[in-house]
Amino acid sequence: DIRAVELASAVCASNTLVWQYARQWYKLNTKDLGQKRKDDYRNAINNHICPIIGNMKLSEVTLNDGLAVLQQSPPSKSAQQKIVTTLKRIFKSAADNDLIRRNPFSELRAGGKPAEEKHPLSKEQQSALLAAVQGLSIEPFVQLCLYAGLRREEALGLMWQDVYLD
Repeated sequence: DIRAVELASAVCASNTLVWQYARQWYKLNTKDLGQKRKDDYRNAINNHICPIIGNMKLSEVTLNDGLAVLQQSPPSKSAQQKIVTTLKRIFKSAADNDLIRRNPFSELRAGGKPAEEKHPLSKEQQSALLAAVQGLSIEPFVQLCLYAGLRREEALGLMWQDVYLD
């Protein structure tokens, strides 16, 4: 009986926990993404979303639960935006798959403080830094960062295949 199958499916869907669906969503929706984006989603799910609402049923989550997640998240606008994006995508998928009536986070907006403006080192500061590391093993690293305009994370991520000495 089709009605019995639909009812069983609805009961199963109504008992799906956020962490269960988030895990499934992650597996199905991040295959073709770059590692950085995958890491952003994994961090949002594991460190921010699931600790707060992971044990709730999908069907019981409200906008206020999303606000609670953001309230206990890092204060930076960038971090909160990643969490909001992840919440929206997970719950949009749940709504599209008829597990919930609607996405409670469709109107959720990230708060947080914008990152402080960063200022490059002045010529005097650059000279002082180069003088301080002269002859030390870190000198080439500092030179690479200064002369190529790389942040620490970017320089540390370089592989030999990224370096062209010609």
